[in-house]
Amino acid sequence: MTVKTIKDISNPDTYKGMYSFHKYWGKKPTESIAFFIQNYTNESDIVLDPFLGSGLISRECLYQKRRFIGIDINPFAIEHTNFLLELPKASVFQSALQEIETKIKQKINETYFTDNGEIASHYLWSSSELLKVWMKPKVGRSRIEIETTSFDLEKIESFSQYSIRNIRKLTFFTNSRINSSIKCLSTICLLVELCIILI
Repeated sequence: MTVKTIKDISNPDTYKGMYSFHKYWGKKPTESIAFFIQNYTNESDIVLDPFLGSGLISRECLYQKRRFIGIDINPFAIEHTNFLLELPKASVFQSALQEIETKIKQKINETYFTDNGEIASHYLWSSSELLKVWMKPKVGRSRIEIETTSFDLEKIESFSQYSIRNIRKLTFFTNSRINSSIKCLSTICLLVELCIILI
């Protein structure tokens, strides 16, 4: 039996390898979940995750030959889980990332330019009023806060007629933990959007 140390527990495998390439909000280590799956379910049992998130539990179920049902209000959670369960070859994934970068990186960056040509990392809003703009420093982890300028306001106005396509109607709620408005899908029935994986 392998004895885990404090160092092992504070540096879980969940935050390494393929699990480290994204920063899904609230991502938790799967080691404790793996223990419960292994010790309190049998092969072919169904495991339900009503808050799918980044889908790490689904992959653990796949490893341990359990069936899995995942539910999440965020469509990205469903897509990301499917990705984890059917990982593409590294070369295919790298090629897709390079194609995206080539086609749209510059266009996306242009939407975040500040009046000095730097790229903003965050825009802080209160209702419909832009309060501050943050940028990442070239060195270190602190942030650079700058006041809103007429350049920022003109850029916002330039997007005012933009119409979202291929996404359901969104509503907004305030999330004080991250000081921004979060888009969420409006109808409760979307909560029942299931991703059922039969092993």
